Amino acid sequence: AAAAAVSVLCVRASASTQPRFSCKMWVNLLQPANGGRADMALVDMQVRSSTTPGAVVAVDEPTFLAVPRMYMVPVAGDAASMEVPLNIRIDKISH
Repeated sequence: AAAAAVSVLCVRASASTQPRFSCKMWVNLLQPANGGRADMALVDMQVRSSTTPGAVVAVDEPTFLAVPRMYMVPVAGDAASMEVPLNIRIDKISH
């Protein structure tokens, strides 16, 4: 894959139309050997709600984190698979 699309969804029986949570997701590249600053891909979004989690596709959401392949790392013991070392922070929105 050239990139991965990552999103967060709040699943509950009575999905509210108003977001109740915000989410920051980010991935970091390894720090360069010269000691410079590592690049980062980041998204700051409102978490949408759904009653059907399997029906949601990240790239169809209004906001998602696009993770370039260079940020992915090989899965230990399976060189053909890649994973994303993802950082997530979820906060409740106060209205």
